[in-house]
Amino acid sequence: MGYQTEPLISAVLARGVHQVLATIEELHPNGQILSLAFWSGIERMGPMVGERFMVAYLRGARDYLNAFEYGIDQETIVDILTRSTAVRDPAVLRQMRYSWIDPNGVVGRASLEGDAALLRDLGIVPAAVDLSSAFVDKYRQFAVQYLGEYQPPRQ
Repeated sequence: MGYQTEPLISAVLARGVHQVLATIEELHPNGQILSLAFWSGIERMGPMVGERFMVAYLRGARDYLNAFEYGIDQETIVDILTRSTAVRDPAVLRQMRYSWIDPNGVVGRASLEGDAALLRDLGIVPAAVDLSSAFVDKYRQFAVQYLGEYQPPRQ
């Protein structure tokens, strides 16, 4: 048994190597599967590096969501993924279940804090972990202000 994420799960399912017993949505319905962390020294790289990175990240997240949720420019996104990931088969990429990426970059803080508490309770980490410093939101706020709140495409 193990846990696998996309796009690798689709690749191994297509080859008949794995079988899905339960999805992460079934096991941890409100879980934060994907999050973005910045290097603590990013400020030393220049005054706008974090802001520019987050704008680019949210643009990509929104394009990804639009492609796989709404079918907008899906071939372009599949082409990019085919060239940029280990999965080279476009058919596998088209059938994969994408990981949810919040198009405004919102992090499920309660989920991450709950996971940290579980790890503590299981004895995997020795003490309570203070995650408050991990939730600095200024880059996300800048990017959303710059791009505007995400609006799903009209069907």
